[in-house]
Amino acid sequence: GSVAVPVTATAAPAAVAAATAPPAEAEIEEKDSISPLYVGRVIGKGGEMVRDLQARSGCRIDLDQTGPDKIITYRGTRAKINFAKSLVAILCQPDGKPEDLPLGEAQRKIIFVPATVIGKIIGRGGEMIRTLQNQSAAKIQVDHSGAGADPNQRQITVIGTPTSALKAEEMVNFIAANPQMDAMAGLQMLVRDKASSGAAWGTGPPYANMPNGGVGMTQADQAYYGQSGGGSGAYGAAPGGYGAAAAMPPAAGPGGTVTDTVPAAKNYMGRIIGQKGVTINDLQRRSGCDIQINQDVAPGQDCIITITGPPGGVQTARQMLQEIIEMGPNHPYAGGANRESLKFVCRISST
Repeated sequence: GSVAVPVTATAAPAAVAAATAPPAEAEIEEKDSISPLYVGRVIGKGGEMVRDLQARSGCRIDLDQTGPDKIITYRGTRAKINFAKSLVAILCQPDGKPEDLPLGEAQRKIIFVPATVIGKIIGRGGEMIRTLQNQSAAKIQVDHSGAGADPNQRQITVIGTPTSALKAEEMVNFIAANPQMDAMAGLQMLVRDKASSGAAWGTGPPYANMPNGGVGMTQADQAYYGQSGGGSGAYGAAPGGYGAAAAMPPAAGPGGTVTDTVPAAKNYMGRIIGQKGVTINDLQRRSGCDIQINQDVAPGQDCIITITGPPGGVQTARQMLQEIIEMGPNHPYAGGANRESLKFVCRISST
């Protein structure tokens, strides 16, 4: 009888190449170099341009400044990487400007708020708007020239992925809706409520668990919420609010210890923990606090970091966590590189 002979790969090299090539939607990594002349332009103030590029391309972008060659790393699908590289190429022209960049996957939202709350949204030295950008992973710009013919309004432009733009919009509107509250404390309250309820960003107000539905609240309402908001382990402060004087006080415990919680994106957990726990152990040693991380969260939700220890130690731990998140792999703690350079690794919210 006849014998079935398998078709060998040599008979169809094109098929072999197709089989070994990554699928079109597979996530890959690609490195490139850029001129030192344009590094500052690509990074932007506080990393805001990198956030913008990531939002437009849907691609993660890391820029390493440690060596003479400035290496930029792209992570995403083939199409997203190609688009991200085209955006960077525009900025790396002598006359390249952010205004020339196509939106790509990003959304642009225009928000109008009372002129009286702009100071709260920006914060002292820009601290609040940086926190809002870090928390939402969106770019937030304030137009100080007014909103058209209405001198009592100001226009805020948000650029980001659909998810990050929604998040930034809700955060800004929440601060505007509660002008009597400290902005950082208000943001912490909102983040805690989202972590506790699991509600999607862009769904409020009203907020069922907050006094007065989360609108027109006062500092007294904040104190009430901090005591009776459910006591869930998911409650935490916005990472950008570390060490802020207006932050809600951590809950007091026995022996003068306090417990505070901080939400942070899941993609930062490896960096915070470090190889074999080397980084988190260093943070515990330096702060004198116990630091626990709950990574058992739903997709898209922040992980919860619980810090327990003396008040000063808790503040120290919060500040160190902030530095690790903002400085990337080159943070100054165990498992990091050094203090001499920054590597901007910016979070992109999943859509």
